[in-house]
Amino acid sequence: MEKPKYNVFIFIILLVAVVYSCKKNEDLTISIEPCFSTPESTIYTYWQFLDSRDYKKALRCFKSHVEDYYDSSLIYPIPDRIESLRVDSIISKKKLNKKTYEIFYRVRFYSQKDKCLKYFITGDKLILTNKGWLVDEVLVR
Repeated sequence: MEKPKYNVFIFIILLVAVVYSCKKNEDLTISIEPCFSTPESTIYTYWQFLDSRDYKKALRCFKSHVEDYYDSSLIYPIPDRIESLRVDSIISKKKLNKKTYEIFYRVRFYSQKDKCLKYFITGDKLILTNKGWLVDEVLVR
């Protein structure tokens, strides 16, 4: 007669674990902004902020960023002679584990003063946080 009570107890524990797990995942997705919803969207958002010279918002794309703290030395300003820059194409995206990606991409920039359109390749390691995909490490090729 003791066996049915034991099974009910295990069932209740499993039910609580499932509800807790669902709630934890629900909390994670509720707070994710669309601009950080994928590794690619974070990269595009970051470079849009750089293009508009909004360095304070650009720093929000980094995992280590603290909202109440802004240090302009943490980000290299875009030279004035560069009039526009944007991510031209994603070259590769590699899933390292469930919450980590490495992404390499090509950035296009233009300078009317120099009359040139140029490209460079760079990359980042992104981590899934409760705010979404944020840059954890800059990878330079």
